[in-house]
Amino acid sequence: MYTPYVNRHNFYVDLERMTMLRKLAAAQNVTVSGLIREAIDLVISERMNNPRPSLEERRAEFDVFVERYAGSQPYRDPTPDESAVEAIAREFKSARKAKTNPRKLRGSAVK
Repeated sequence: MYTPYVNRHNFYVDLERMTMLRKLAAAQNVTVSGLIREAIDLVISERMNNPRPSLEERRAEFDVFVERYAGSQPYRDPTPDESAVEAIAREFKSARKAKTNPRKLRGSAVK
C-alpha cells in the first residue's frame, strides 16, 4: 500500500481524535499513518462510487420537499416577538419540570 514515491502532506488533528487514532492503531497493530491512508482510500472509493449530488440537484430536491410538506403555506421567519415568547414559554416549562422559579434560571429571558 505504501510506496516511497508519494507526496507528503501536513494536516492537523485535535488531541481527542489523535488519541483515538493512536488507540485504534495500537489495537490493530498498525501505524497511525497506515490508518489515515486507509481512511483516505475509503473516502475516495466511496465518493467515486456514490458521488454527492450537485448544488443544483440538492436545491431541486429541497424545492420538492418544501412544496410537498409546506403545501400552500409559504415559509416565514418568526417575528422577534414570537421567538421571545417561545423562548420564555420553554423556560417556564423547564422551570416547572425542575420546580424552580423561572426568574432564577441562569441566563433567563424572564425579568
